[in-house]
Amino acid sequence: MAKKAFAASNNKYWAFIPIWPIWAWAFFRIEKLRLGSLIIVGISAINIGINYVIPFPYGLIIVLGGTPWVAFYFLRKWTIDWNAQFPLDKEVSFDENE
Repeated sequence: MAKKAFAASNNKYWAFIPIWPIWAWAFFRIEKLRLGSLIIVGISAINIGINYVIPFPYGLIIVLGGTPWVAFYFLRKWTIDWNAQFPLDKEVSFDENE
């Protein structure tokens, strides 16, 4: 996969779609899929635990209101770190023909 910088403001919005394959794709784009997978598994376990303890509509509200913030934090942090490796003064191109 060709390396390129991603806008931290754009990549973080993937975290607010609570579907784990979308989160996995966002982590894959910044080459943090292994750590992102651990976060996804941890969030899923917490979600199951909350929904097991708290009745259906209230547990779902808590889960959907709280868990995307964890992925949001790590996606934002790691996207900023990812973009730090690219110089800001020139356009980055990883095309083999250039």
